[in-house]
Amino acid sequence: MDREGFEIETLGALKGGKRIWALARTNIEDDVLGNDRLKAYLLLITSCDGSLATTAKFVSTRVVCWNTQAIALHSESGQEVKVRHNTVFDPNAVKESMGLVGSQAFDQFLERMRHLTKVKMSESDAKSVLLEVLPKPSGETPLQETRGFVKIMGLFGGAGKGARMPGVQGTAWGLLNAVTEYADHHVRARSQENRLDSAWFGASADLKAKAEAYLCDVF
Repeated sequence: MDREGFEIETLGALKGGKRIWALARTNIEDDVLGNDRLKAYLLLITSCDGSLATTAKFVSTRVVCWNTQAIALHSESGQEVKVRHNTVFDPNAVKESMGLVGSQAFDQFLERMRHLTKVKMSESDAKSVLLEVLPKPSGETPLQETRGFVKIMGLFGGAGKGARMPGVQGTAWGLLNAVTEYADHHVRARSQENRLDSAWFGASADLKAKAEAYLCDVF
C-alpha cells in the first residue's frame, strides 16, 4: 500500500470565507484494537487575507464516531507544517515533507493509543483526570458540576459512540474518546462552523491535546 498518497475529500470555508480548508484522505490507517479503526487525514488551511499562514497538519479520525485528534509530527514544527504567505508555496515539497513523516508519526500515535487501551480507568480515576485537564469555570460552580464535566463522564460511562467496545470501556482510551467526542460534537457553539474551527484550531483542539498528553504522560 502506498502510504504517501493524498486525495482531497472535502473542502470548506471558515470565518465567513476568510479561511479555506481542505481535508485529504491518505492511505494511512490501522486498528487500535479489534475493529476500532483509525484513519489519518491531512488537513490543509489557508487564509485569503494573509492572517493565517498556509498550514498542513495530520489528524486521526476514529471511524466509529468520527472524532478527530491531531497527530504530533515530533519534529521542530510540532504538530503542523506552515508556509508563510510571503514565500512561494510549493505543494510538491509540502506533500513530500508530510508524506515522509506522516506514516512514522501515525505509527507512533497508534502505539500511544494502544498503550491507553491497556490502562484501566475507574470512574474515580476519570474524574481525577478531568479535574486536571478541563478549564476551570469562571463562576462559583464546582468543576464537577459543569456541563462539560458531567457530559464527558456520561460518554465515558457508556453513552459515547463505541464506548462499550472491549478495550475501550473502563480504559484511558475510552476516556480520551469521551473527551474528543465532547469536544468535536457536544461543545456549545454559535454554529457548526464555529464548532469545527474550535475542534481543529481553537479551544476544543487544545482540550483534546491536553487530555492526550496528560493520559500518555501520567499513565
